[in-house]
Amino acid sequence: MQYIKFRPEGAHCENVEAIAGYLEEVLKGIRKMKLAQDLIGDDEKSAGFLISNMNDFADELSAGIEITLFDRRRIKERARALAERQRKIRKR
Repeated sequence: MQYIKFRPEGAHCENVEAIAGYLEEVLKGIRKMKLAQDLIGDDEKSAGFLISNMNDFADELSAGIEITLFDRRRIKERARALAERQRKIRKR
């Protein structure tokens, strides 16, 4: 599991929709880079790819990446948990 720094709308965000939107964008970014890195790889056949900027290549390659319903459901659950945790921290 990859850990990410969580900072949408500042450190004390309690808005579930903002948190979910942020997590969706992070997931898309992780998947896009993984797709590009897996395609290029480090084998001898990949040496022919002349990639000057991996981010640009990943953007072009992943133009159609979609977040699935399952992904959205898990993201929403995680966003609710994070928002609730922020509320508890604020009440202290």
